[in-house]
Amino acid sequence: MLKHRWSILALLLFTRGTMGFQFQSIAAFAPLIGRDLGLTPAQTGGLIGLYMLPGVVLALPAALVGRWLGAKRAALLALALMAAGGFGLAASAGFTGSSGITANSGFTASSGFAVAALARLAGGAGMVLLNVLLTKTVADRFAGRESATAMALLLAVWPAGIALALATLGGLASTAGWPLAAAVTGAWPLAALLGMAVLYPGAGRPAPARAMQTDAAQTDAVQPGAAPPGAATQRQPMLARSLLLGSAAGWAWTLYNCGFIALVSFLPALLLSRGAGLGEAGLISSFVTWGLMLGTPAGGALADGSGKPRAVVLFACVAGAALIGLAGLGNSPLHFLALGFCIGLPAGPIMAMLGQALPERERGLGYGVLLSWYYAGLAVTPALGGLVLQATGTPVSILALSAALVLATFPVYQGFHWLRGRLEAAA
Repeated sequence: MLKHRWSILALLLFTRGTMGFQFQSIAAFAPLIGRDLGLTPAQTGGLIGLYMLPGVVLALPAALVGRWLGAKRAALLALALMAAGGFGLAASAGFTGSSGITANSGFTASSGFAVAALARLAGGAGMVLLNVLLTKTVADRFAGRESATAMALLLAVWPAGIALALATLGGLASTAGWPLAAAVTGAWPLAALLGMAVLYPGAGRPAPARAMQTDAAQTDAVQPGAAPPGAATQRQPMLARSLLLGSAAGWAWTLYNCGFIALVSFLPALLLSRGAGLGEAGLISSFVTWGLMLGTPAGGALADGSGKPRAVVLFACVAGAALIGLAGLGNSPLHFLALGFCIGLPAGPIMAMLGQALPERERGLGYGVLLSWYYAGLAVTPALGGLVLQATGTPVSILALSAALVLATFPVYQGFHWLRGRLEAAA
């Protein structure tokens, strides 16, 4: 059984990798599953989006489930749902006439879509629960100067899982069939479930929180005269404090992510409008994700090492917005790599600030509130981008929307710290 927190973090990173990998799996073999299940492009796209849908309603209850079952048992439940989602998606191939089931059996392509949709919803529900639990667990175990670094590493695994899915599942599906590729997305959560069951300490025991460090390097994270991080008293109701701080942090996290999603959702269309081929547009767009993967842990390490997380977030928001605005001028992969790197820098400091502000018993609820706003924001951003594109008729307008969202992140981030100071002063 693992005892050292960095060893536990490695297990948590392996576990979180399942999320991005399973989410992006449909996109990797979309033409094949669409053909075999008789899906329209809208239905195929719907299967991708269904994975995120449970987050809108389950992020907050997920925190309560974690408190009720304990972190380990809840994580095992989440991984079981994700494994069922992957294997269920593979099984949906059996609900088509092309798999030897005749039309007289009553199983049609629409039946296959229904099974696949249920599988995606199950996997997405497990992903939501797991996301809340892993975020809280890292906040608990790294409650000190290393919190932004650890949180950034956790966040960087999401795009890594997406990149791995795109790099491997398409080829596997073309050679061995998409059901086998879908089954792989169930096998990874199953392996993580076994690893958590054997290696993760305790069966619901709360993780030991590290004592907060209050050296001078952390002075810019606490207002003068404020209580130490997490020093909330019983005079402030847990629910109200968690809702307020969770919402403030959630708005910052949502604006930041919506700016990124707006960019990557429409960047290929922008590149195509400037004469790039489909393959070239996809390749160039991928540099944003690769830059994000590099910038996310770098930003966490820089915030912890310098003790100035606010300066890191300010620089990243301003530089990221500027690079997004300049993206309309050319197709340079290095430009998009630098853009992604800057956008990745504030991820760790933003996600770590809620764990620093709330005591351990309140973090699950606080992160549940944060992620509720996050999933709601991701649900509306593509539609908002589509409206902007429809109104202007040019993909360049999406750059303005993306830059505005990224730039707006810092004032909301500052607002969180102002609210935290007021709550601690009133305690």
